Amino acid sequence: MTESNNLLQDTSDLYGDEIIFVLENLRVNPNDFWSRSLIRLCISLFEAEVFILKKNLLKYCKEYNVPIKPEISTLLAGIKYEINDNGKVAERYFQIKMVSDIKFVFDQLRGIRGFTLKNKFSDSRWQCMEKTVKVRNRLVHPKLIEEQIVSEIEVNDCMSAYWWFSENINHIAEQELNFLEQETTNLKSKLKKLQLDITKRQRS
Repeated sequence: MTESNNLLQDTSDLYGDEIIFVLENLRVNPNDFWSRSLIRLCISLFEAEVFILKKNLLKYCKEYNVPIKPEISTLLAGIKYEINDNGKVAERYFQIKMVSDIKFVFDQLRGIRGFTLKNKFSDSRWQCMEKTVKVRNRLVHPKLIEEQIVSEIEVNDCMSAYWWFSENINHIAEQELNFLEQETTNLKSKLKKLQLDITKRQRS
């Protein structure tokens, strides 16, 4: 689980550096290129970290023999099954709406790991997340050239969404670290007890 936690942190650091770079350029040269870049970067970060959280949950359930419903396992894996033209079962990756995906994985973290969120969905910044996802969708599938323009309000909403999400990710990472520290303490305690038992047997 430590490796998975490191991957989550490394991803945050990687995108964080790029987001800072874009923001610095946006301040110096406020144009739509940098605004669009910011929206795309933040959404890519959200998607990447949600993907990592799902993989971490599946790995945790496997390592600790935690039973989960087949449909939950399938959704965490992001895979659906179809029968192809040859009558064979084929795997397909499927897309889930970003807003729903974030709610889903955070809910699973609560149910499976007992983790809590630092920022709730009632936080006004969550509404900024919903707005930012809509802006990204508009940029990716424009119907008018005007839809490629990103306003200052939309940039501010994006950064509010970024902080809402990042603070939750950091809080989750802290809870994972506490879990690992407790696991280490328990293992040391078991090892010490085992050593004492062996010593007693040797003396008897």
